[in-house]
Amino acid sequence: MLWSGSSESPYFLLLRNACHGSWGLPKGHVHPDEDLQAAALREVAEETNIALTTDDLREDFADTHLYQPKPETWKRVVNFLAAAPVDPKNFVRSDEHNQHAWLNLEAAIAQCQHDALRRTLRRAAATLPHNPS
Repeated sequence: MLWSGSSESPYFLLLRNACHGSWGLPKGHVHPDEDLQAAALREVAEETNIALTTDDLREDFADTHLYQPKPETWKRVVNFLAAAPVDPKNFVRSDEHNQHAWLNLEAAIAQCQHDALRRTLRRAAATLPHNPS
């Protein structure tokens, strides 16, 4: 999961899947030779053209959920959190997606159809350091 802006007012990247039209985070399948973090970095690069390293991933955040897309199939999703190291307006979206948006927390939560994704966004925002006013 990528975020930009300040920790007091973060914006999260959502991508709209071109096939089924749902909004979500950069994600994908783990290749046999990859660990979870390597897969996350590769998927972000493939879907946004943003190159991250493991040092860019927050050490204090890895949100996991399970879901069952078919009666005989379970999938595990692990979301990591990283600040977008470039101007978020200048990245290249993959052909897997037909729209993208950098949204504040409330708008991102409203855009997502799945409770698990809304929970992940809330947890990510809570993880970001907030400076006292």
